[in-house]
Amino acid sequence: MRPILMAGVLCLLCSTRAAAQGWTAPDPANEPWKDAKLNVGPFFMAPSFEVKNVGIDNNVFRDPAFPRQDLTATMAVASIFGAHVKTFSLAVTQDNEYIWYRRYTSERSIDGGLRAIVQLRLAPIRPWITWSKSNSHDRSGYEIDARAGHQTPALEAGSDFNFGMRTGATVSFSQRSLTYSEGEFFDNVDLKAALDNRTTFAHADGHWKYTEFTDLEGGVEYSRMRFVTNSPRDADTISYFGGFTSHGDAAVVGSLTLGYKSQKHSNPGVPDFRGLVASGSLTTIVKDRVRFAFVGDRDINYSYEDQFPFYVQQGTGVTVTLRLSTRFDIIASAKGEWLNYSQVIGDPTAPRTDRATVAGIGFLYTMGGSGSHFGLTFEQADRVSPIPRKNYSNGRVLSNIKFSF
Repeated sequence: MRPILMAGVLCLLCSTRAAAQGWTAPDPANEPWKDAKLNVGPFFMAPSFEVKNVGIDNNVFRDPAFPRQDLTATMAVASIFGAHVKTFSLAVTQDNEYIWYRRYTSERSIDGGLRAIVQLRLAPIRPWITWSKSNSHDRSGYEIDARAGHQTPALEAGSDFNFGMRTGATVSFSQRSLTYSEGEFFDNVDLKAALDNRTTFAHADGHWKYTEFTDLEGGVEYSRMRFVTNSPRDADTISYFGGFTSHGDAAVVGSLTLGYKSQKHSNPGVPDFRGLVASGSLTTIVKDRVRFAFVGDRDINYSYEDQFPFYVQQGTGVTVTLRLSTRFDIIASAKGEWLNYSQVIGDPTAPRTDRATVAGIGFLYTMGGSGSHFGLTFEQADRVSPIPRKNYSNGRVLSNIKFSF
């Protein structure tokens, strides 16, 4: 029986999502031209259409006092196209989403993204260049729990190196930025003035193939973040990390990385951060019927509130997928996130910890081998905070339909 399709999440430890845990190299096993339904010579194309998140949201604005209910749906069109000639490949991924609300039209949006990657797949070296840009109104986590428009352009160059003797290395350098749209406010804070920034990022690691199914790695990352108007938050960050990745027919597939991060702000009046960070994603399948998927992280994020230079976010969760047949899965999930605001500028009584939990159950029916499917999910989310206006409860019933060609 083929592997169960759906995966899930467990968050392990604590610290910042600023750089390390969010970066991964392009997957050398990703070869979209092999799965594309349209191939003409060296050119390929794989389009898809999806109607997702169709259902009822009973607290659209995450308001603890006056929850408002609405009917919502998302229509998504995506395609991967490009060319592959021997060791050279070009893949362009384009996607657009129309997020619709029946009553609260202010929450409607058209989001989209474009990503292009050029690779040269040689045996001793695999260089790549990636350009991407997205325009999104997705909620960017539990802190800014609003559909605020933002753009994230990025340019990256990097390479994998194969030294032989089961050893190798990866290096990468990128420039990226975060820009909020004009007029986007949350909790009476101008998000553009508080969070717009540009980041220079570098990554270097070495890895060793310990066994046929397990790779060990260690490395260092550096980021230089400069805010457009909120310069007191400017910071330089360095992280040292090590961990493992398991793959193939290993009993547990995934990765686990532990590290130490040091973030120093340009302004001596802003508290710095030094501490442990972690990220992990592990999956195991029992008797080809039940899949357990765990993911975890501990990292720091910048807060939109000036009195908090950053907050530590950590969490834990699990998704269990029960395969009843080759096409029908039952999926249950639970996860929790803790936002620790311990470093404060000014008010010594301000430190606090917020908690968010999400539980869901649903099913997924897969139609054939093209990736088309139909699913339905019942989800309940809650946030608890010492600040009353940040408490809310939100239930959703959502369906998902996808057609791949």
